[in-house]
Amino acid sequence: MLTLFNRPRASRRSAVFAPFTSLDALAAVLVLAACDAAAPTESSSSRASAPAIALTSAETAEGAEREVYEALYDQEGSEVSVVCSDDTQSEPVILSGKIFERFTVVFPPTGGQHTVYHTMPVGLSGVGSVSGEPFRVKARDHGSFVQTTMSEGGSYRQTWSFVGRDSGRSFGLVVRGHVQLNANGEVVVDREKVVADCEV
Repeated sequence: MLTLFNRPRASRRSAVFAPFTSLDALAAVLVLAACDAAAPTESSSSRASAPAIALTSAETAEGAEREVYEALYDQEGSEVSVVCSDDTQSEPVILSGKIFERFTVVFPPTGGQHTVYHTMPVGLSGVGSVSGEPFRVKARDHGSFVQTTMSEGGSYRQTWSFVGRDSGRSFGLVVRGHVQLNANGEVVVDREKVVADCEV
């Protein structure tokens, strides 16, 4: 299944986790889990532009190092749809607007790391590619991950919602998951729940 926005999440996550080989495995698992979910799909004609990445680094009062990665993704012209719970597909929606993403990585003095990421829409809206109906679009993505010498893992949640401004018809989905790896980098927990809701 294609992922939303042609998102280079795998490369972004592995760039954040580059110094931590075992977290590369976790990032890959999380990316694959997100792709396997019944996420909104995108046509191959996406014109989402490459993001601008910003990086800041600071030390906290407790002696931990904190790094922040930010990106703004232009979604102009991206076409997405949702695979509903009955295996039908919603009308494709052509997006306009942007998605802001922030990764915050904290390295405590005791070792390991704690990573939190979230996204939020910036002026995001859509138009039905068949009906021409304007859609209100909500998009949120959040995750929290921890690495220690003995294990690593975390949880994530992705929410997408599309509501027709004229008809009131709606479709969307919520994906929740949790992944845990042991000290050997083996996946010991891999849970995911996908709820798709379509009123078309």
